[in-house]
Amino acid sequence: MAEHETVTKAEVDDKITTHKDDVSAHHAKTTAGEINLADLAEKDHASLTNVTAAQHHARYTDAEVLLVAAALVHAARHQNGGADEISIAGLSGLLADDQHVLDAEVLAVAAALVHAARHQNGGADEISVAGLSGLLADDQHVLDAEAVAAANAAGLALASGKNIKLISALIDNQTW
Repeated sequence: MAEHETVTKAEVDDKITTHKDDVSAHHAKTTAGEINLADLAEKDHASLTNVTAAQHHARYTDAEVLLVAAALVHAARHQNGGADEISIAGLSGLLADDQHVLDAEVLAVAAALVHAARHQNGGADEISVAGLSGLLADDQHVLDAEAVAAANAAGLALASGKNIKLISALIDNQTW
C-alpha cells in the first residue's frame, strides 16, 4: 500500500490478522485470556471506546490561540516585576496564593518587641503611670510609700513597712 492510500475494512482486517500470526512481529507474547484488538470482530475505535477521532484533541482556531496567548502576556504584566504589578498592600482577607513574609517584616516585628520591652518595668525608658487617671489595663499594685501617704493624708500616722490594721469605725466613717 502506498502512503495516503484508501483501504477497505477487509484489507485492514487482513493486515491485522497477518501481523497477529507473525510471531516475530510481537515484542511480547500474549497470554491466555488476554484481549487483543486483533482478536475482536469489531475494530472501529469509536464503537469500542465511545470516543471519536474528533474528540481526541481539542481543536482551536488561530483567533482562539492568539486570545489565550494575549491573556497570558497580560497576566504576566500584573505579576511580580511586571510592567503593571498589582500591590496587595491595604487588602484584607486571605489571598489565593500563599504569601511569604519578607525578612524586613520579620525584623520590624522583632524591633517593635525590643522597643516595647524598653518601656516596661525595669526597661531603659520605663513609662510611669503617675499622674494618670482612670483604670489601667493591667492590675496595679499599691506601693508601701503610696499607702503610707494615703493614710497620712487621712490623718493616720503610719510608717512605711509596718502592718496596718484598720478598725471598723475608721472604715465606716470613710467614703469609698
